Amino acid sequence: MKPNLQAPNHYVMEPATEKEIDLRNIFLILMRRWWVIVIFTILTTVAGYYFAERNSAPVYQYTARLMVNGSQDQIQTFLVVLTDPPILEEVIKELGLNQSPDSLANQISASVVGSSQRVNINVIDVDQERAVAIANTTAAVFQKKGPTETNYDVQISILQQSTVLPKQISGDTSNLKIAAIIGGIIGGIGIVLLLNSLDNSLLTVQDVNKALGVPVLGSVSKINKKNTQRKKSKKKMVSIRGETIDS
Repeated sequence: MKPNLQAPNHYVMEPATEKEIDLRNIFLILMRRWWVIVIFTILTTVAGYYFAERNSAPVYQYTARLMVNGSQDQIQTFLVVLTDPPILEEVIKELGLNQSPDSLANQISASVVGSSQRVNINVIDVDQERAVAIANTTAAVFQKKGPTETNYDVQISILQQSTVLPKQISGDTSNLKIAAIIGGIIGGIGIVLLLNSLDNSLLTVQDVNKALGVPVLGSVSKINKKNTQRKKSKKKMVSIRGETIDS
């Protein structure tokens, strides 16, 4: 009678995609391909730094302050007139700017502080000193020509100029660089986990147990040059100690 060599049902290989995942295995997976994470992080950091440096032109904002002794309706009219060509043409002439009134109007915004009579003239520019000059000159020109342009008999006064330097509102690339580093690390980890999910080889004792359904009785350790040299030196020591010395 021939023995039945057919493997039991529980020895049938299970799909390789079914892998037991725990924190220890994830750590070992990441350590096995740590170089992928390092390379990907370096690439994203260099790319982020390059992009940040090419788009790092700073933009500054400065605010000049006015007091308009008028009603809220009059103040709202003043806000519109403040960026009209007659006012901005005078500003361009006084400062010798090489730009059109429409271009300058895009750099200037005016707003009322709450329900008060205070008006803020905000100017943005890539040059700190020019932002201050445009804001202060616009305030001075508007104080002189604003009532004439609106036909309002309203007193406009300029509040004391702020000693605070223009604040930088864009161009700070430190957050972008940090995001590139963090994104590189996360992306590298994702690539390593993806490569591991596509790898069907059996790497651990647990993988063999799960795939074959049989216990592992033993394993062969990895032979490398260091282990071989250690064994040779150990044999040499034993042979030296076994020699007899003539007296």
